[in-house]
Amino acid sequence: MQETEAQAPRTRKRLGAEREQALLDVALGLLCEVGYDRMSVDEVARRAHTSKTTLYRRWPCKADMEAAAFLCRKMTMQRPQHDATLREDLIAQLSQVCQDIGANQPLTQGLLTAVGTDPYLANLIKLQSAATLQHDIGAIIERAVERGELPPRATEHTASVAEVMHALIITRLILSRTPLDPTYIEHVVDTILLPILRAA
Repeated sequence: MQETEAQAPRTRKRLGAEREQALLDVALGLLCEVGYDRMSVDEVARRAHTSKTTLYRRWPCKADMEAAAFLCRKMTMQRPQHDATLREDLIAQLSQVCQDIGANQPLTQGLLTAVGTDPYLANLIKLQSAATLQHDIGAIIERAVERGELPPRATEHTASVAEVMHALIITRLILSRTPLDPTYIEHVVDTILLPILRAA
């Protein structure tokens, strides 16, 4: 059963962006320290010097909070180069994702363990992270279409490319336990992602 607040006042005060990020940073720190099963909203509230009610108003349960924290963590975003090719765009995107995972590996592994026992959290992570990655891949494909590298129907493969990219990263990280290095990234782009798109 999800951890939730039984009652909350009707008047709700919105959290500012900085305060919300600060609370999510505390939640992430606790997750990395004790794991998903052992972390609690009570402890997040204590460490953040706030009330449980404040947290529950923004995030109805622990899973909602951790999914938001995972997706809103601070990342170094790369601006697309206007003169880049499709291959260069895909390598840059995959490199960014791998770099982020490498920098947050304890967090990623902790959440991957948690989603195996919490179907609600698994669904949140899947839906929200998939939407973000699909948006980025969609932008890459649209730019390639505009440059004439791909036909317009290639946009139909956005979801497939995003899903394959995500699956390969997780498999490499969890099952193979081998580096997400530039050689692997280029291999994925050249032998898997580009053929999928060019088959359109």
